[in-house]
Amino acid sequence: MQRLLVIAGALALAVPVYAADLNAPLVDKPTLGSEISRGFHAAYQCGDSDPLTSSTCIFDTSAAEQQRRTNYQPFQLGLFFGALVHFDSQHQTDLSLTDNYVAQDREPLVACEAHSMFVVYRSLQAKLGVTDAQVLLVTELTGKVSVESMQHWATYMSPKCPQ
Repeated sequence: MQRLLVIAGALALAVPVYAADLNAPLVDKPTLGSEISRGFHAAYQCGDSDPLTSSTCIFDTSAAEQQRRTNYQPFQLGLFFGALVHFDSQHQTDLSLTDNYVAQDREPLVACEAHSMFVVYRSLQAKLGVTDAQVLLVTELTGKVSVESMQHWATYMSPKCPQ
């Protein structure tokens, strides 16, 4: 019993004398880089093998962020870059699965979605004045996303996108 009282007394001494002010505002100072990274990671919540489901999720996430914040473009830059990376990876995989009719049927739609994500990404990138190298750095993809892949989507001429 005495041990219990000693332990309880020691714990009481460890409690701070002043409690936190529950009405104090939270200090949230996002940076351009942290918002790009946050958007990039949000894109992976939308990853799905069905390209239309993924694309719908990306655009829904983008719309929700526009409602939440006034300065949403850095988040969107990361979001659409993350979606581009996802669709590019899926596109490369589908192209390599030549014997898989599901992948071959899906590939034109995946390519179309990748290209549309690239167009939005480039538009936001121009508005924010951010380079590919900076985006790769904050998303920790330096050396993992090829320059050739980015050049491919820059020059991709989409046939009529399947519906």
